[in-house]
Amino acid sequence: MAPVAGAGGGGSAHSLTGYSFSPKAYAKAVLHSCKHSAAPVLGLLLGTANGKVLKVADAIPLFHTHALALPGQVDASF
Repeated sequence: MAPVAGAGGGGSAHSLTGYSFSPKAYAKAVLHSCKHSAAPVLGLLLGTANGKVLKVADAIPLFHTHALALPGQVDASF
């Protein structure tokens, strides 16, 4: 299965013009948010920036709460 591609948003220091998700990363992010649809889902997207395209290889779910309410959680999770 080919990666899902789209037009990236926002201006970054690297002037990225697009992004792509591996099927694994896309499925993990979408299915985890569907499983926990009643709560916010915060996680990490891991990947590389090659040229002007950001390639997301994996997604790691971290919390099911609002991140700004509990800033110490991010430090404690690592």
